[in-house]
Amino acid sequence: MAALVPQARPEPATGLILSGDPVLSGTWTEMALLANYLRGTGASLFPACFPEDPVAKTTTGTYRFRVKPRDSAIERIWILWISATVSGASVIIRAPASSGTPSASLSVGTDPDVPNTIYYTETLGAKSGTEAEVTIDVQGSTQDVVVNAIECYEQTRPILTLDTTDYGVDLVTLRPRGPIYDVANATPAGVMDSYDNADARRVGGLAWVVDSATPVTSSTSTFAGWGSLLALDMPVIGRVIFQGQTGMTWTWSVYAKVDAGATGEVEIIDGNGDNLDTITVTSTAAFAWVTASTFSTDAEDLSLADGIRGGAWQDGTVINARMRRATGTAGSVHLAGLCCWDANTS
Repeated sequence: MAALVPQARPEPATGLILSGDPVLSGTWTEMALLANYLRGTGASLFPACFPEDPVAKTTTGTYRFRVKPRDSAIERIWILWISATVSGASVIIRAPASSGTPSASLSVGTDPDVPNTIYYTETLGAKSGTEAEVTIDVQGSTQDVVVNAIECYEQTRPILTLDTTDYGVDLVTLRPRGPIYDVANATPAGVMDSYDNADARRVGGLAWVVDSATPVTSSTSTFAGWGSLLALDMPVIGRVIFQGQTGMTWTWSVYAKVDAGATGEVEIIDGNGDNLDTITVTSTAAFAWVTASTFSTDAEDLSLADGIRGGAWQDGTVINARMRRATGTAGSVHLAGLCCWDANTS
């Protein structure tokens, strides 16, 4: 048996569940469908980022992202926007980088304003909710190309398994006049187990990534001399988990390295340019993800139609980033990725 994942989000009539009243099978069936929907619907691992990164013919650009996936996903869908510098170009896509199944050779047009949209399905070897790196290769097979944008989301599943990994609920056990008993993946007890293990995260908040062969490099020891990483401040607004919550903590990391003798600093800043958190980069051997840190933004306001706290984007709901070589050190800092995600699975 398997647990059905509905295509549309159910709306259970929770007002009919009252202490002391009879158990209503129809209501509990709707609750089970909603539980399966929560467990089976894929999340955005990171929203679209726009590297505008060139990949020369016969070479491969590798793009590395840091995420904390949901533990029920079995496939990832990558979407890439790619354009060519001259006609006759084609690309080959592979995820994970190096080891994934290569796509067929895909033709790419030359209009950067209307880039080709390419979908690639990555089948996962195992389910995992552990923070990890996800990667994809873009190989320019015949001519130079430009990777205009990349995004990735988890594929929504049509069914879940009846186990303690998926926490799917068997709808048959919620039929009228059926027995109520405490067993995994069945009856109201299975419904509550599924809710208890639900992961309601949106997962990805922001991603900026380029190939490590073409990183952003800074040798200045002042932030003002380097400027912001992103051309525009990016909106990032957290979800509400608890009643009365007004802010949310995000986790973030950078994929970077420094020259020998140098120390790098990367800051997350708010819309007013104020520091929210700093990550120090010391790796000199090769690019690496730095130990993750955290920063806070506003959480959404569920009393407002658009959810934006205060009714407008402001310092607490937009972020940017900047980097520099630490004062008193020599050399340069090189940055090839910055990702932030929601790590709170409660």
